[in-house]
Amino acid sequence: MFSNAVIVLSLIASIYYFSSCSKGAVIDKIVEKTAEVANKQCPMALDSETRLDSVTRPAPYTLGYFMTLLNIQKDSLNIKPEVMEANLVQVVKNNKELEALRKLNVFFRYVYFDKNGDLAFKIEVTPQQYNK
Repeated sequence: MFSNAVIVLSLIASIYYFSSCSKGAVIDKIVEKTAEVANKQCPMALDSETRLDSVTRPAPYTLGYFMTLLNIQKDSLNIKPEVMEANLVQVVKNNKELEALRKLNVFFRYVYFDKNGDLAFKIEVTPQQYNK
């Protein structure tokens, strides 16, 4: 999905590696550029039920995915947040496109809204979770 982002990440990492920027600043710049590249593809249907609306850097070292559950209202949601969290940890852990970000110990924040735009749930996947 974000194969161009991998090229951008590699280029940015190389540039900043040889500059005077701190490691934290480099990681934040990589996360920021990843969000920028991903946003050029948004909105994007992920499946028949889910649309990726935007990608941001909502906090340092954090990549935020904002999604809409297209056919579901918050009140009729039949999946528990802890089940969704376990699924998202596995997605982050096994997605090859996220490998460069995992190596940088980036946090992944997933924010889901229902079809009416109401917050359904928010889940953050931490390096401690995906590095187990």
